[in-house]
Amino acid sequence: MKDLCTLSVEEMTGLNYMCSCGKNHSVGIETIKVGSGVISQLPSVIKSYEGKKVFIIEDTHTLSVAGEKVEELLKNKFESSKYVFKEDHLHPNELTLGRLLLEIPGDTSLIIAVGSGTINDISRFMSYKLSIPYVIVGTAPSMDGFASVVSPLIRDGVKVTYDAVYPLAIVCDIDIMKHAPMQMLQAGLGDILGKYTALADWHVANILNGEYFCPEVEKLVMSTLKKCEEAASGVTSRDASTVENITEALILSGIAIGMVGASRPASGGEHYISHCYEMMFMNSGNNTNWLHGNTVGVGVGIVAYAYKYA
Repeated sequence: MKDLCTLSVEEMTGLNYMCSCGKNHSVGIETIKVGSGVISQLPSVIKSYEGKKVFIIEDTHTLSVAGEKVEELLKNKFESSKYVFKEDHLHPNELTLGRLLLEIPGDTSLIIAVGSGTINDISRFMSYKLSIPYVIVGTAPSMDGFASVVSPLIRDGVKVTYDAVYPLAIVCDIDIMKHAPMQMLQAGLGDILGKYTALADWHVANILNGEYFCPEVEKLVMSTLKKCEEAASGVTSRDASTVENITEALILSGIAIGMVGASRPASGGEHYISHCYEMMFMNSGNNTNWLHGNTVGVGVGIVAYAYKYA
């Protein structure tokens, strides 16, 4: 029996074992790199794709903070092309996905997503639909989807969660992540704090509906949650260790989803509230700067308050 809480985030890769809960847990991610300067390791992470075509997905913001560095690192041994979204507020909808289908070369061997949030969600779904592996180069610790196996997308103005795949690898350079806009750092913390009510909802679903529950995965999520809570005061100063803790917790949260085959360990009523806010903003034409994790943080307060009367 493995004690998941003793493993580093890098050691979570490739796990495949029978848990005491009766379910086989596996993690189909080959490599996770989190730390200062790790973006320089990208060529070695994807070494098996040398000489092949890679397609880079980014936006104008992530291009400047990491995309140009990625292109420089790959230029000698990889044949790369890219698409750069120019929208100030990119939505993971039919138009965005359709654009990528038009732009991606047919003989692409690997997708490289440079960004977080929306860039990651659309790249993961493209990877799933086209059966092309993808790597995420994170630029902000703003959400817990780095290691997830689902993609929340917008269909007909409604946010819907679709099945997707684990990334082949995750590369999160803390020297880049810590300089993300403060709102994105706060969003990451908000998304992590959402696990309090998500785990509570998971318990309720188990008790009332007999849904599957894994105490070991809950223990893993709770341990990372506590670690982030203790380091939260370092967010405003962009403390590197705090940003690293949040980044690792966000990755582990996504891994937990994949291990149990459901979003229960990481998403509950607070996420439903967040998605409602996001759809309200989008459908009213209000391109708010509030991110998913920011509204999850609001949802935590609402759901926690409701639990007082449960």
